[in-house]
Amino acid sequence: MTPEPELIVRHNLGLVMKLYDSVSGKSITDRSVRFSLSGNMKPPLSKEAGTYLFLNIPKDNFDFEVNVHGYEPMSGRIDFAEIGERLPLKELFMIPLESSDSPRTFLTVSGKLEGIEEIEAVPTFEAICNVKEFNSRKLQLTLYNPRNAALSQVHYGLLDNQGEYYDRIEIVEEISPSKLILKSIPEHSCVVNQRVMKIIHGQIKQDGTYLLKVAESSQAEYLLRYVVNKTVYFQRMDFHQPEELRIEKEE
Repeated sequence: MTPEPELIVRHNLGLVMKLYDSVSGKSITDRSVRFSLSGNMKPPLSKEAGTYLFLNIPKDNFDFEVNVHGYEPMSGRIDFAEIGERLPLKELFMIPLESSDSPRTFLTVSGKLEGIEEIEAVPTFEAICNVKEFNSRKLQLTLYNPRNAALSQVHYGLLDNQGEYYDRIEIVEEISPSKLILKSIPEHSCVVNQRVMKIIHGQIKQDGTYLLKVAESSQAEYLLRYVVNKTVYFQRMDFHQPEELRIEKEE
């Protein structure tokens, strides 16, 4: 009797989405997350809480929408040239809604600005850890991290010592809580004791509406970073007395 040929099924990892609460930075563990890719509902495979895998997706750029109970809906576009095709990872930061079911309260900056493309902020009053040394040849960042704070996300802010701007750094490998490998050299100098900050992400809609929330606290001074028509701007702001975003014109 001739044995039947073995059936081999191969799947390609098309996309990984990681969902975070934009204010706390914690993974979103809700199992009832709904994803729409290119206008079609697409059920993911959940590898672990907050991480969703999509198999056999063509490597064509497409629009997406994500809905999670208790959070603002999020929509955007997947650009594989931006996120990479070999390990296509997209981090999404969902903005929480205020609800009678939750004790959390927030401070908000919102408005409308033509041409705005990104908005985020770092707290000026609290760092995760500090720089101990940076080896530019190895792209290795060594930290003072006495609390062994976990840097589980991909992007963080490296705050200028005068608090006027920050460089976005991208982590490609965590050797230990005090040793990281970065994707590239920070745009500006990386010096001893420079502060590594959590980035709080906002949302932008197609009509130029922006929204960013932080946890309500007695300390509420943040450094905002926003991109308008591909130009980066920074603005210090007290979220207790939020202002409009400012665009400084070059003379």
